[in-house]
Amino acid sequence: MRLNSMPRKPSPPPTVITRRQFAQTAAWASATAALTVVPAAASPILGNHGDNESPLDEAESEARWQAIVHRYGDRLSEEQKKRLRKILAYNEKLLTPIRNYPLNNGDSAATVLKFYEHEAARALRRSAKDQDHDNPKAKE
Repeated sequence: MRLNSMPRKPSPPPTVITRRQFAQTAAWASATAALTVVPAAASPILGNHGDNESPLDEAESEARWQAIVHRYGDRLSEEQKKRLRKILAYNEKLLTPIRNYPLNNGDSAATVLKFYEHEAARALRRSAKDQDHDNPKAKE
């Protein structure tokens, strides 16, 4: 005797994406992202940031500005958008010497992070260790 009188519908085949399809989709996505930045690099507004900025720095600050305006544009006034552009250009100006500093993978760090244990924590750890040595059955 059948418990279920209705026939089962076959489940749809799982959507399988091949490596080739994934690579093609990723290539299209990266090309699209690159093309959205190119018009920003050709924008005539970029000349207002200063003479010592490279075109890449200007393009990056413009891309950041466009991303912020795209996300929060409806909440920003024109005055705030102008100020945001100045802040981003100034940040790029400050980042230029940091990015230009020669650094290789094998270079050691300028400073080393050292951890020092507080004296009270050290004393507490010592007393706990002493109690464990005095009472070996406490561990069991």
